[in-house]
Amino acid sequence: MKPVTNANVSVNKIEAMIESHNHDLDGYKTQIEKRLLDETKAFQSELEEVKRNVDKLKDVAVKKNREEQMNRDIASIQATLAKLTDRRQHINDQEQDLDFELTDFPALPELKKRIMPFEALWKLALDVYNTVEPYLPDSWVKLPVEELNPEDIETKFRKMKGQANTAKNTFDQLKLQKPKNLADGMLKTLENFEPWIRIVRALNTEGVKKTHLD
Repeated sequence: MKPVTNANVSVNKIEAMIESHNHDLDGYKTQIEKRLLDETKAFQSELEEVKRNVDKLKDVAVKKNREEQMNRDIASIQATLAKLTDRRQHINDQEQDLDFELTDFPALPELKKRIMPFEALWKLALDVYNTVEPYLPDSWVKLPVEELNPEDIETKFRKMKGQANTAKNTFDQLKLQKPKNLADGMLKTLENFEPWIRIVRALNTEGVKKTHLD
């Protein structure tokens, strides 16, 4: 009977060991699930913060010299969205490992879509300022004639005018008045500038160049 008793003791020890390991594994799994839950909550919180920042873009009033700052702000939002995209994949990978249903986070692609017209609008605003400003009368008369490039400015002008029209129509459809006003203001700036292209072209002719240089 003694060998049987020893065998029973060994079996009991193994069962206790297995039970202890299972208990430890359950504890580890609970910790992992808690960390995942905390990470998901933090992710949602950051997503809400990005949403608030994107919402603010529609209320930005038209002011001069805001172009660079607005482009920096939008670039920062885009960088955050890129990081959140990576983190969403990390969360989904963990959910898959735990046999959880994958969280879709539909707000993330929606925010990427919503910010695109604002990004285009403020890039255009900076382009208009940097392109048109040097050729305005108070500026181009100070430039050497050889630095006036009518072909270059006309190509940029046509492109920017098309982009301004697109932006105006986009924000009109979205019923966002302030961004639409900004696009409309840029369109008017470009239209008012159009006659100066002919003057720049005239100043760039060989005869005028020689007269000017002499």
